[in-house]
Amino acid sequence: MPPNAVVVPPMPSDPRQRSTLGQRLTAAIVGLILGVAALAPRAWSHASTGQVIMAGRQEAVSIAVNAETDSPMTAVDVTVPAGFAVSSSPPAITGSGGRWQVARQGAVLHYGGAAVGDGGMLYVEIVGTATGPGLLAFATITHAADGTAVDWTGPASSGHPAALVQVIGTGTAVGRTHPRAAGPTLPSSPPAGALMAMAVVGAALVVAMRRRHRAGSPRRV
Repeated sequence: MPPNAVVVPPMPSDPRQRSTLGQRLTAAIVGLILGVAALAPRAWSHASTGQVIMAGRQEAVSIAVNAETDSPMTAVDVTVPAGFAVSSSPPAITGSGGRWQVARQGAVLHYGGAAVGDGGMLYVEIVGTATGPGLLAFATITHAADGTAVDWTGPASSGHPAALVQVIGTGTAVGRTHPRAAGPTLPSSPPAGALMAMAVVGAALVVAMRRRHRAGSPRRV
C-alpha cells in the first residue's frame, strides 16, 4: 500500500451481515419462482375464449386450442351453440403460422391440417351473430394422431368445460353487470410472461444487494 493511501472505513452495518441478507433474499426469491412454476401443468390443456360479444351484430369469436397429448394433435371439432348463427369460418392458424382447413357438418366445424405437437396452439375464428344475451358454450374436442380424443364439452364447473363466450345486449356496460366470461376451471397456471417478470425482478434485487455490498467494502482514495 502506498504511504499516502487512505482507507475509507466500511458502511456502519457489517458487510458480512449484508452478504448474509443478500443470500437469504436470493434464496427466498428463487424458492418463490420455483414454487409458482411448479403449479403450472406440463401443457395448458384447454380450449378457451373468455370473450365478450354483443348480441344482434356480427362478431368474430376467437378460440385458442392447446395441443395437450403426447401424440401430435391432428384435428379439432368445434360445436357451434344454437344461439350463434355462423356467417363464415376461415381456416384456423397454428402457432407456427400454418393453416388448418375447415369443413362444416351441421353445427360442427371440423378443422384439420399438419400435426401440432404437445404444447402447440391452434387459433380458431368463427364469424357470426349471437341471437340474444347469455353465456354461449362452444364445445371443443381435440383429436391426436394415435386416436386419442380429449373432450372440452362440459359446464363451467367441470374439469373439462367448453370454451365460453359472454353475450351482452346493446348498450350494456361490460365489466359491471356482465363481467367477462370466466375461462376453464383449471389449476392456477401463471403465464410464462409472469414467471419471467418475477425472475427479472429477483435478479434486479440480487444485483442491487451485491452493489450495496461492494459499495460498503474498504476502498482506496
